[in-house]
Amino acid sequence: MKSGLGTKLAISYVLSVVIVFVITAVFIDQAARSGFIEELTTSTQAQSRAVAVALRTGPVDRSVSDLAEALGVRITVIDASGVVEADSAADPATMTNHNDRPEIIEARADGMGTSTRLSETVGEDLLYVALRDGNRVVRLAVPLEDVQERMFPVRLRALLGAVVVSIAGLAVVVVVSRRTQHLMRALTESVTQIAAGRSAEELLVGGRLESSPEVSELSEAVRSMSDQIRARVGELETEQDLRDRVLEALDEGVLLLRGTLVDYANPAARRMLGSSLSPDGRLRNQALSKMAAERAAPTRMTVGTRLVEVVVEPSADQSVVVLRDVTDRVRTESIRRDFVADASHELKTPVAAIRAAAETIQTAAEDGDMAAVIHFSRQVEASAYRLGRIVSDLLDLSRLEARDLDVGPTDLAALALEEVAAAELDHVSVTVDLDPLAIQGSPPDVALALRNLLSNAARHTDAGGTVHVAVKTERDQAVVSVTDSGSGIPARDLPRIFERFYRVDTARSRHTGATGLGLAIVRHVAERHGGRVSVESELGVGSTFRISFPLATSELGIDQVDPDLS
Repeated sequence: MKSGLGTKLAISYVLSVVIVFVITAVFIDQAARSGFIEELTTSTQAQSRAVAVALRTGPVDRSVSDLAEALGVRITVIDASGVVEADSAADPATMTNHNDRPEIIEARADGMGTSTRLSETVGEDLLYVALRDGNRVVRLAVPLEDVQERMFPVRLRALLGAVVVSIAGLAVVVVVSRRTQHLMRALTESVTQIAAGRSAEELLVGGRLESSPEVSELSEAVRSMSDQIRARVGELETEQDLRDRVLEALDEGVLLLRGTLVDYANPAARRMLGSSLSPDGRLRNQALSKMAAERAAPTRMTVGTRLVEVVVEPSADQSVVVLRDVTDRVRTESIRRDFVADASHELKTPVAAIRAAAETIQTAAEDGDMAAVIHFSRQVEASAYRLGRIVSDLLDLSRLEARDLDVGPTDLAALALEEVAAAELDHVSVTVDLDPLAIQGSPPDVALALRNLLSNAARHTDAGGTVHVAVKTERDQAVVSVTDSGSGIPARDLPRIFERFYRVDTARSRHTGATGLGLAIVRHVAERHGGRVSVESELGVGSTFRISFPLATSELGIDQVDPDLS
């Protein structure tokens, strides 16, 4: 368990006090002991002088014993050669030569010598004071027990003072540490709430956080840091939001992969991959995972039903995978290639016929065969007419693809009536059933689609047949339908009749001048208007073509169209 700030401060204080006290006590003890010893030395020196004077007048042996007992000291007399003449505590005959004792050496040199040491004779610490008196030395030895006794109260007072100071200081430390703990706890709570999103201005102003200069400075630093973090977080959120919006707006899919784990996938990537992205955020497509891991070169692969171009860019321990759906582009390129090939083939046929007829006319004219000239001139005219139709339809398709759609409220019934009146339908019986409906459309484009439907009905309906044109509302859509009683369309051909240059009966189409582009134009017009085209047909009975358009938001002020046009 971690210790609190107050505990740490108290422990630190106690350790500091103990260390300071020990060092101080050592110095005080040494100083007091030195003072006591110095005082004892001074008094002993005075006694040594008195003893030296006393020993000059009487027997040395008896005088040493009497004086030692009277003064409470040990007295030793050493002659010039270092031999002990007399000693108050031991038999001189058993004692060794004393000229090597430090106090004796000092006394013989300076007149007075002192030292403290453990006595080998009596086995206790003694203070030795030696006085030179002529050729001999008088030495007094005083036990240091007195010094120890005098040191005890000094040491006791020092200890009691240290305890009192420690307790008082510890109390102060506890009070200060608790106050500091409260301040730090308040600051910690404030920082925690700031991290949770609350404003620093609400939490760090006034109160205890402003009562201490140091804490006030710290709270001000925290406030500044909070403002900087908030500003930076705002910038990051703005950048992230911009990045997300850009990535979400891309048609390309963007994946951030780490192995098979998907760290990020934009909406386009999720649409492309579909079930290949598991609910737990992993990529199930093994081929794509392998490409990302191997940093493969850009390539194309099939994902579901779509053809996708994959580009892998390494990024640290991850891979950025860009997915481009090229299905429509590849299909468009294929359609364009097929269209160019088909258009070239369709144009080649009338051009070849014109060239052949022109050469024949030239030969017939040189031979004077006017009947042949007239016959082949008519073939040239028919081929030129067919070539003109093809070029005209190609130009219509090109215009529809290149020009922006200019729509507005359009009277569908009126357009249908105009096209019926202009169509070459003299060999059939025509009826109409037209409700006044308005659509949002381009009148020239809608008229072109109706024209092609009527032309198609006229080509495939024999003389005496019928063509019925209707404009009705079906399921919130305006629907124009053209029904004929012509030859009909085989079921196998129905899915393809709106393709460019597709013909059900090639011989009949060429005989009637059909280009194979009329129904493709109809489909293109319908799709550009947000509608669709459909067909129902029965072989030998007839066909019905329908184009549906979204209704306009407002009705046009038009009258009911007269259906009697038969």
